[in-house]
Amino acid sequence: NFFQCGHSAFLLMNLKRKEYGMLLMLGASKSKIIFLNFLETIGIGLVSTLAGNLVGFMLSKIVTLFLQNILDTELMANSLVNLKAFLISLVFFVICFFLTAIVNDSSLAKQQLINLMKKQATPDFTDSKLWYLVLQFISGSFCLGLGYYAMYHVLSWKVKAVVIAMITIFLGSYL
Repeated sequence: NFFQCGHSAFLLMNLKRKEYGMLLMLGASKSKIIFLNFLETIGIGLVSTLAGNLVGFMLSKIVTLFLQNILDTELMANSLVNLKAFLISLVFFVICFFLTAIVNDSSLAKQQLINLMKKQATPDFTDSKLWYLVLQFISGSFCLGLGYYAMYHVLSWKVKAVVIAMITIFLGSYL
């Protein structure tokens, strides 16, 4: 999760480099721009964490109702909100976004104005060969499949399944 938070905040910062350069040209201080970036990262992280928890609570309620209907039973617990789990996830993601904001801001502080302005003018990638894209797709799909296969056999493979899944799902998502 930390890598996903960092990657999304890094992409947002890259999209806004030109805007930050324009703000510098218009007279904003670098410290104000860094603070603005910091607040944006923390704000987006907090809103997305709260929204994710809300959607999770709603989906949990829907699945519980669905299972109650299928099993023709009533659950004793009416509340699906585990306050401790909610607070732990909130604190964890706020820390992740806080660390990401610090890393992004330190990278932004090192950038010169000309680099900020020219960043979007330079292409981020070159055209890849078709065989390379197909190879990436196949290897990424294989890694994802292997990770989910390992998690399917978690009862028999135990800790090995979790380790395999963590590595292969991460690689498959990256590819």
